[in-house]
Amino acid sequence: MSKKSSEFYIKIHYGNNEVTAVCDSDLLGKTLEENDLQLKISENFYKDRLIGEEELANILKKAKNLNVVGNNAVNLCLKLKIIEKEHILYIQKIPHAQLVEL
Repeated sequence: MSKKSSEFYIKIHYGNNEVTAVCDSDLLGKTLEENDLQLKISENFYKDRLIGEEELANILKKAKNLNVVGNNAVNLCLKLKIIEKEHILYIQKIPHAQLVEL
């Protein structure tokens, strides 16, 4: 039995600073809450296209500002050395990371 490849929702927000928002597909529409932290994984912010890991990797390598949530998405960023473990925040054991180019 072959492992199903991961799928991700991605949306690129254009403006003064382009932001690439990515989430694991199974997290879309959920709200994560822990202590005084809340992360709403909304369709409005994360959903434009559903893509696979290879396409996401190509986009991540070029992105300057990222908002990434989910085990698969964050692990891909770690694998590509885009983010470091120290910069990951966990809410309900789900990783979330942001990258901002100054």
